[in-house]
Amino acid sequence: MIRDINNIDDSIIKAKRIIKEKLYSDQDIIEVLNNPKLNPDEPDTYLDENIFDYIRVPGTTTDTKNFICFDIKQQSMNVKNQHMRDMLFIFNVWVNEDNMKTPYGISRHDLLGYLIRDIFNYSNILGAQLVEIADVPGIMDAYSSSRTITFKAIQPASLNEAVKTNKYEFENFHRRIL
Repeated sequence: MIRDINNIDDSIIKAKRIIKEKLYSDQDIIEVLNNPKLNPDEPDTYLDENIFDYIRVPGTTTDTKNFICFDIKQQSMNVKNQHMRDMLFIFNVWVNEDNMKTPYGISRHDLLGYLIRDIFNYSNILGAQLVEIADVPGIMDAYSSSRTITFKAIQPASLNEAVKTNKYEFENFHRRIL
């Protein structure tokens, strides 16, 4: 690949890296995900096993598993300032009914939802304040319950040196002038 993948200048990819790290480094999240096949002392093993940086519906499995899936959506350009954009950070929690109860007397999908809100609501870890705008319970099938939590942040649009052009658009043009 020509581009330096380790140094990508993309706000969504950067935000996903931060969110993943926040989720798997939180000991309470790891405990409540309750995966006895993984070692809680190696929380990064929960990535792509119980924590996914994309929205997915867990398939049929013989294991009772719980999941946190998240993604980021650019809702729109901000109506008050076209150099800003409204971003949505969407978290889905999926819990199998056989694993719904916790030792804390709180349903597992509610407890995971609380932990996500506790980490991200009103935080500035992504460069702009995240504010919860929705928290919706749901079901996937007869055996799984879910919770979808959505946060909104107003962030700068991805401007290239404060110019609304593609950084590759005039590459050949600049070479001819110089």
